[in-house]
Amino acid sequence: MVPERRALRCGAVSDPIISMIPFDSEPARASLRQAKAELDRRYGGSSDGAELPTASFTPPNGAFLVATVDEEPVGCVGVRQVAPAAGEIKRLWVDARFRQQGVATMLMDAVEEIAASLGFELLVLETGWAQPEAVAFYESKGWRRVDELPVPIEGHPAAYRYVKP
Repeated sequence: MVPERRALRCGAVSDPIISMIPFDSEPARASLRQAKAELDRRYGGSSDGAELPTASFTPPNGAFLVATVDEEPVGCVGVRQVAPAAGEIKRLWVDARFRQQGVATMLMDAVEEIAASLGFELLVLETGWAQPEAVAFYESKGWRRVDELPVPIEGHPAAYRYVKP
């Protein structure tokens, strides 16, 4: 069973809560808007703006998580099925005010746990050159960079691709 809500404590952040919520809910949309705005700043307005279907992030097809502090969204991440037993991590984002406090680790650990409970044996993701912190983070979490992903996704041709079995 996928946990609906779980409170976790990390570093200087007081009582962050990771919640699995509907992808089309306001907290999810607010987090996604902030994530896109940051990507647009980093990439000069050319970030991945593809519409993602809500059903892709609803169990058993996937899940979407939001981290909140005092009911304010401060981070998010999703996973969606892209092939049998394979999921794609999408939209990992943490508000700049809450970085370096373990929120990204909490989100990634939770989404990987949920992905396993959904039967995903392989996870894939993409990131880019303008996100060196993301590259370092994924590699520190055991993600392996590859030239091509073993499953088809609608990716960006210049993206850095990662897998985690």
